[in-house]
Amino acid sequence: MLTWWFLIIIVPAIGIMAEYMGKHYSDNGIKYVKYNRCVYFIAIFILIFFSGLRSITGEGALSIGDTRIYTGLFQSLVKDSVGEFFSATNFEEDWGFYALMSLFKQIFHADEQGLFFICAFITLGCLFIRYYFFNICDSGLVFFSFITLGYYVTTMNGVRQWLVSSILFLIFPLVEKKKIVPYFLIVLLVSTMHKSALIFLILYFILDKKPWKIVTKGMIAISLFLLVTYPVTGPYISQVLEDSSYSQYSDMVLQSGGGSSIFRVLIYVLPVVIAFFYRKNMNKEKHYNMVINCSVLNMLFMLLATTNWIYARMCIYFDPFLIILYIWDIKYAVAPNSKKLAKLLYIVCCLMYFWYQMYIGYGGQIYTSQFLGIGV
Repeated sequence: MLTWWFLIIIVPAIGIMAEYMGKHYSDNGIKYVKYNRCVYFIAIFILIFFSGLRSITGEGALSIGDTRIYTGLFQSLVKDSVGEFFSATNFEEDWGFYALMSLFKQIFHADEQGLFFICAFITLGCLFIRYYFFNICDSGLVFFSFITLGYYVTTMNGVRQWLVSSILFLIFPLVEKKKIVPYFLIVLLVSTMHKSALIFLILYFILDKKPWKIVTKGMIAISLFLLVTYPVTGPYISQVLEDSSYSQYSDMVLQSGGGSSIFRVLIYVLPVVIAFFYRKNMNKEKHYNMVINCSVLNMLFMLLATTNWIYARMCIYFDPFLIILYIWDIKYAVAPNSKKLAKLLYIVCCLMYFWYQMYIGYGGQIYTSQFLGIGV
C-alpha cells in the first residue's frame, strides 16, 4: 500500500510546482494558469511509470483488476505483426484493440509488459494533456482527485475502455467546434476497441447543449424510467449485453441484483447538485456545457448502477469530467475566506474514500511490480 500513498503525496506536489512555476493569466474575468510544461509532464510520467510497470501476473491482490486476464489475451490474440493479425482475425470481440497492440508489438518489439506500458502512456497521456489545456488553477488537486477517487487504479483494470475514454476525452473540443466528420471517424475507429463507444455518435448531438434545459430533463426522465422499471427492463438489457463487450455480464444483470454503494453514488450526485445551485456563477468557464452534461450523465449512470454494477462501467467515459466539476464547485460554491477549509475537507473526504475503496471495496489492493521488485 505504501506505493499508493507515495503517489498521493508526490504527484500532486509536483502538480502544485508546475502551477507555481507557470504563467497566470485572466480570460473573461476567470483566472487560469499555463503550467510549467516540463514539471507538469514529470508528474504524468510518474503515473505512467508505475502503471506501466505493475505486475502483469499473480493471483488476487498481487495483480490489479483484469491485468492478468489481459496478459493472457496479449499472449493469445496479439500477433507479431499487423499483417499476421489481420490474416488470422475474424474481426470480432473488439478486434481493433488487439490490432493496435499487434502494431505496437511489430514496431517496438514489445512483450506483454511493454504493451501495458504503452497502454498506460496513451491513456494517462491523453487524459492529462487535455487537463493541461483546461489551464485550471488547481493542478495539484486534479492529480490528487484522479488518484484518490479511484480512477488511476481503474485505468489498470478496464484497460481497453479507459484507453478509448482517454482518446474521447482528448478530442471532445471537436464536439464544441461542430467538427462532425473527424469526430465521427474517431468514434467509429475507437469503437473497434470497445463497442460501447458507439453511444458517442448519439451523444455528439447532446453534449454541447446548454445544461439544465430540456436535454438534461430528458436524460433524467429516461434514467428514472430505467431505474423504476428495472425488474421489467433487466431481461432486455441482458439480451443486448450478450452481443456486446459486456457479454460476460449478461447473466449477472438477471441474477445478482447487486449495485454500487451509497458512498460511491454520493460522490457522483453531490457535485452535480452543487453545480445546479451555482450554475449562474460557473457558466462562463471553458467547456462548461461539456463538463456539466457529461457529469450529469455520469451521475445518472451511477444511479442506475444501484440496480446493477454493469451501468457503472459507462461512467468510465465521463469520470474525467467529474474532477473538473469538483474543482469548480469549490471555486464557486464556497466563500473566499472559507476556500482553504473547503479544500482541506475535500482532501480528507477523498482520502477516506480512497482508504475505503482500497482496503474494503477492493479487499486490500496492493501495488506490486515484478519489474521494480515491489511487493513480490
